[in-house]
Amino acid sequence: MKSYIRYDASSLPSGVGLTVAGARRSDGNAGHLCFGPYVQLEQGDYVAGFRVRRMNEFGDRVIDVDVLLDGEHLAAKKTLKGDEILENVHGLIHFDFRVEKPTSVAEVRLYVPQDTIVEVLDLTIFRARPRNWSGQ
Repeated sequence: MKSYIRYDASSLPSGVGLTVAGARRSDGNAGHLCFGPYVQLEQGDYVAGFRVRRMNEFGDRVIDVDVLLDGEHLAAKKTLKGDEILENVHGLIHFDFRVEKPTSVAEVRLYVPQDTIVEVLDLTIFRARPRNWSGQ
């Protein structure tokens, strides 16, 4: 894998929503707004992130983002309230995950509840490398 891989949200599969000007926008129905890309990753630590903006008030509703490996292992999950997602500008919702075996196929998903409107621009996955603070 190069240093990162990026997918336009409109190129990812979707269970709900519609494509507007190259972005994926929820339509008020509950379901996975984006999922995929079913990419094989080497063993190691990664960061995945969706660039998302909120387009209505959530109230008590939340969105869930997660990473599923090999269709069965939940490697990471993050739940976000509306005030944790920027309005009017796309912000990065990111989360760390670990791939334990090199043949894992990764699926990153964003789930929206009923009556929740968000817009997703893209998904980026990159390898997290340990930092060497000594400069060596």
